[in-house]
Amino acid sequence: MLLYFTILLFVTAIAQYAQAVGNGTVKKSAVSNTFLVLAFSILFLFSAIRYQVAIDYISYEQIFERIRKGYSVYTEIGFNLVVKLISLFTDNNRWIFAVFSLLTILPIYKVIKKRSKDWGLSTFLFISLGYYFLSYQSIRQYLAYMIALYALDQLIDKRYGLFILWSIIGTAFHKSCCIILPVYLMAQFRWGPVWKTLFFASGFLIIKARAILRNFIFMFYPSYEGSAYDRINISYKNLLLCLCFCTVIFLCCYRKEKNRETKTLENLCLISLYFYLFCWWIPEVSRIGFFFLIPVCILFPNILAVFRNRRQRLMLKVCIYGGGILLFYVIMREAYSPTLRLLPYYTWLNFE
Repeated sequence: MLLYFTILLFVTAIAQYAQAVGNGTVKKSAVSNTFLVLAFSILFLFSAIRYQVAIDYISYEQIFERIRKGYSVYTEIGFNLVVKLISLFTDNNRWIFAVFSLLTILPIYKVIKKRSKDWGLSTFLFISLGYYFLSYQSIRQYLAYMIALYALDQLIDKRYGLFILWSIIGTAFHKSCCIILPVYLMAQFRWGPVWKTLFFASGFLIIKARAILRNFIFMFYPSYEGSAYDRINISYKNLLLCLCFCTVIFLCCYRKEKNRETKTLENLCLISLYFYLFCWWIPEVSRIGFFFLIPVCILFPNILAVFRNRRQRLMLKVCIYGGGILLFYVIMREAYSPTLRLLPYYTWLNFE
């Protein structure tokens, strides 16, 4: 646990320093970029060299062997193509974890560098809310989350063709990524009070119609029906997170003019809240909800920037850092469980 806390604090400090030295000359900008690259290189390194960390590790080793030998697998075409390409150069399955670690880290690095108004806080939220260390486990799913984040970046810039392209690429690694096409587009519209009221009122109809909707979902995920994943799973942690973010967004943005990005993040936060309130009957509900919640968490500093009162904004940041550390501790307490197995941390260097 101490190692993971050290990574959290050290990488956050480097990212914060990177932004602090970035204002000024071209030389300072180069130094800033170097430190930000260093911060995310550390995250990449610890992910790339892990060994037998996370419950899915062994299954991905087996999938690598099956793909390398030409057997059929259940994984998506994008994942299979990358693994097949890796197998052309090596039969060492460690490389799939290194390659997918790099592919996962690159989009989050690019989005934070380009769009976040506080690199340190964005990096801190990415790690402390569990998204970085949970990416050790569901490597296809978390790559899809990061691709979705990059697709959203293109959509905010009104590059609709690139948004659709990256959405398709994300779906090629995990088919759940297809949900971002309608939802991210819906989040671009300005929602008035009446629309928001009708939106949340429809949630009760969603619950009433869940039997029909479950049958539709199982057309895409037939293996989930009746499995260990097919259970009621109310995610209180994510529900509380959505409520906290919605409260701060309301405080920061009430009666303020919102740019396209701020409006999108606010809407995605409301969609996340809706999802965790009314769609708890969906198998693995948190995995779907993360497509809406992760962008809000990563770019939350841009919401805070709307808040003009510097003293109150600082108090909110202190609360966010404190809450993040507390939540990270809770997550790390669960990291030893046999359903996660994120701790203890080993690298293949320990077994050479």
